Amino acid sequence: AVCNVCHDNPKHRDFAINSNILEQVCCAMDEHRGKDGGDKVHETGCMALRNIGSTPQGQGAVGPRGLKAITDGVEHYFETPGIIKSSMGVLCNLCVLGSNGKSFIETGKLKLWTKIYDDAVNQYPIRLGCAAMIHNLASKQESCVLLAVNDDGLGLIIGKILKDAPHDSALFGNTLKGLAALMYTLPPNKQLKIQCMTKMIEVGILDIFNRTLKESKNKELEELVATITVSIVQTSIPLAQRVADGDTPEYLITCLDNPTAQTLHCCVSIWFYVTDNYNNQKALINGGLLKFLSTPWYQNYIKDDTIRIGLSLVLKLIGNTKNYDSFRPFCDGFEEMATFCEKKSGDIGKQCKSLKEDVASVRKGMK
Repeated sequence: AVCNVCHDNPKHRDFAINSNILEQVCCAMDEHRGKDGGDKVHETGCMALRNIGSTPQGQGAVGPRGLKAITDGVEHYFETPGIIKSSMGVLCNLCVLGSNGKSFIETGKLKLWTKIYDDAVNQYPIRLGCAAMIHNLASKQESCVLLAVNDDGLGLIIGKILKDAPHDSALFGNTLKGLAALMYTLPPNKQLKIQCMTKMIEVGILDIFNRTLKESKNKELEELVATITVSIVQTSIPLAQRVADGDTPEYLITCLDNPTAQTLHCCVSIWFYVTDNYNNQKALINGGLLKFLSTPWYQNYIKDDTIRIGLSLVLKLIGNTKNYDSFRPFCDGFEEMATFCEKKSGDIGKQCKSLKEDVASVRKGMK
C-alpha cells in the first residue's frame, strides 16, 4: 500500500517522509527477514523505499537506515531469484545523494557490490547496474573522497570491470565515465589525489588505457583516457614519471587518428608534463612525437590554450641541443607552424618568434 500511494504522488510521499511510516517499512523488512515470505516483504519494501526516495528529500529521509535494511536483505537473500534485481535500482537511486553514498562505502558495501558483479556473469543488466552505482558514488564529493582510496571500489572499477569488459561495450564506456567523474569530483586535496592515483596505477589503469588506445578507435574513449591521464600527470612529478614509465604518452602518439579538440589539448598537456626528463623526451621522439607536432594540427579549430601549450612543448624539446638531429627532418613543418601561429597576439606571438630562432639554430647544423 505504501508503494502504491507514494507512486508519483508528492503529497502522499511527503506524508510518508514526515511520519513514522519509513521506520515501519524498514522494521517490517528486518522483522520478516529469514521467515516465511520474508523475500516478498523485502521486494515490496524496496519498492516502497524507491517511491519514497524518488526525490532528494526522500533519499535523505530513507538514509542509512533504509540502506541497511535493503543491503541486509540482499546479503540474506543473495541466492533468491529476483532479489538482486529488485534491490539494485533503489540502492543506485538512494546513492545519488552524497550522504547515502558515503554511508554505503563506510559500511563496507562495496564488497557486496563486487560480489554482485562477480555473480552476474550472464546477467548484463546487473553488471550495468554495478557501473551505474559507481558513477553515482563518483559524482558526489562526500562519497567520491572515500571511493577514490577504497581498495574494494578501485579493484571493482579497474581490476574487474575495465579489465574484463570489451572496449566497445556500454559497460566499459559507462565505467570509464564513472572514473572520469571521480577525477573531476575530487576536491583540491593534493595528498588525497596522489593516494588515489597511485592506487589506480597499482591496480593497472595504465595497462587498460594502453590496450584501449591500441584496440579501439572510439573517439569518446580516447577522450576519456586522455582526460583522466592529464589529471594524473598534472598532480605531481612522480606521478607524471609513473605515467611515462607506463608508456601511455607514447600510445597517445601512435594510436590517435584525427583526435577531438579536447583529446588533443589533453595530449599536448600530457606530453608537456612528462618531458622535463630527457629520457622521456627521447622515448616520445622515437615514438613519433616530432612527426606529429610538425603537422598542421594547430589549424583545425584549436583553442589558443592548446596552441600555447603545444608551442611550449616544442620549445622545450628544441631547447635541448641533444634533440637537434631529430628535429632537422621536420624544420620546415615547425617553421610553418611558427609562421601560421605568429598572427595571434600576446604570448603565442612571442613563442613563435622564439621557435623561428631555434629552428634557425637547428638548420645551421645542416650545412
